[in-house]
Amino acid sequence: GCANAFLASTSAFLTQTSLGIARMFGGESPFANEWTRRRNALHADCLGYRIVYDLRNYAQHYGLPISAINLNGVRSDETGLMCITSAARIHRDELLTSGFDWGKRRSDIAAQMAEFDLVPLAEEYMQCLRTLMVDIARARTPELLQCRNYLLTLRQLLKAPLQARLHVFDRSAGPHNRPPSASELVPEGQLSWLFGQFTAMEAAGCRSVL
Repeated sequence: GCANAFLASTSAFLTQTSLGIARMFGGESPFANEWTRRRNALHADCLGYRIVYDLRNYAQHYGLPISAINLNGVRSDETGLMCITSAARIHRDELLTSGFDWGKRRSDIAAQMAEFDLVPLAEEYMQCLRTLMVDIARARTPELLQCRNYLLTLRQLLKAPLQARLHVFDRSAGPHNRPPSASELVPEGQLSWLFGQFTAMEAAGCRSVL
């Protein structure tokens, strides 16, 4: 279940991000063209990207042939806590004999062990996706910093307590002698979370692309 959810979510990310870039920058803009070039270069360079990307299409029709989920426990010493690791192993030959049209991926899959671990390939794939996402964040850095500075200035002008959550009230929704019935939360928390996500993605590791 987790593997299928991962495959579906990463596929949705690529689709929605491509559409978002077209809206933000223009479908034929220099950034959109460069982002597509880098995405294609990552795909060509990374085995994990190639295999896991096509596994999503396979899983939709056939289901993943996970042959075993192996658990392994290791202690650093006799009294230390046990570190548990797991591996989701996929049956290579079931992929190849299912009738699915693997095209150029057939040779990549045939080169794997009879039961190969999905997790290292998925981590390679995630490195590629983090790279592509950080590319977008860097392209929008001026706008993100402007938004952060605007929100900091707003808080300073209002002299709001540090822990206060700011709201903007809409007084046009009713008579001015009554409390406003509509408001929006100023997205300070969301912006802070977004900056944290980009920092975490860079720390987790990306892949360099020519």
